[in-house]
Amino acid sequence: MIPDIGNSNRKGVILGDAFYWAPASWFDTTLGAQYLSKRGSAERAEIRATPDENTTFAYNYYGVIDRGLPDSNGVLQPQGGHQQRLEIQSLFRNNWRFVTDFTQLSSLTFRLAFADAYGDAINSEVRSSIFLTNNFKGFSLNFAALNDKNFLTINPERVSR
Repeated sequence: MIPDIGNSNRKGVILGDAFYWAPASWFDTTLGAQYLSKRGSAERAEIRATPDENTTFAYNYYGVIDRGLPDSNGVLQPQGGHQQRLEIQSLFRNNWRFVTDFTQLSSLTFRLAFADAYGDAINSEVRSSIFLTNNFKGFSLNFAALNDKNFLTINPERVSR
């Protein structure tokens, strides 16, 4: 792919590249990395697949290994972390349908420091859902698991490394 070269007040000089690979007509992936002169390095991955006409799969990952910014005492405060999302939709026999939209964020600090869009940076919630459903003879049978995580709490959770 085309190399990524730029400059940012927050990230410094940015040098990066990505590799696109499509080994089959139903599967492709993009893997990329960036060097951020002021911060560290960033990694990206995107995998998409449609193994059959009734199933789609998508996975996205973005992570930063951050050296940190100096605080008022000159101590570096890393803001790195990662964000990943998995989406699967599948239709099975006898009208069964499975859907998952799973999102994981390591910390709001990471999102605030490295989000590419303003809308991403201001969103403090992460929602995930999984469900299995079947509609038959005028009835519905549904199983669901939902998870809403809000990073704006009085005692923020910390992810141990």
